[in-house]
Amino acid sequence: MVNPKDIARTACPRCRAELDADDEFCRRCGAARPDPAAIEKIVCPRCCAVLDAADNYCRRCGAPTAANVAPAASSRQTNLSPPRAIFAPGGTQGALSESRWAVLLMLFAVLGPLAIPMLWRSSRFSRTWKAVLTVLVLALTVLLVWLLWYVVAMTLEPLGELKELKGF
Repeated sequence: MVNPKDIARTACPRCRAELDADDEFCRRCGAARPDPAAIEKIVCPRCCAVLDAADNYCRRCGAPTAANVAPAASSRQTNLSPPRAIFAPGGTQGALSESRWAVLLMLFAVLGPLAIPMLWRSSRFSRTWKAVLTVLVLALTVLLVWLLWYVVAMTLEPLGELKELKGF
């Protein structure tokens, strides 16, 4: 016959000793029994089994959980430097976007509206100047597109007249 106390056993969150269903405190260390609704669940990184937060190893496949990773390995991962920007001179990330003249050159001579994210990423311009420069670059872009359309239309107009004269 199965003892009902054996069915509802859980582990102490502090010392991992087994707790009976009617225990409110751990008999070994005196820690309070966790509320079943407050027990965190984690997922095994290998087999995706649902585990308790206090588990060091997966119950299904035996893989170490995130709580069981060595501190040296996790600190190595956090100290990794971010990838260097492609266009950053000297290897420092964002160095080009921190130069006022480089941002202005990109906006008005090289990239036009494609450099607007670079402008907004820069800390060298106030929010007001960023808005003014964005509107100015967009207005200049619209003007240049209209001017290109006008030049193409004026170039094709004599060709249309020539076509009518020859009877095509």
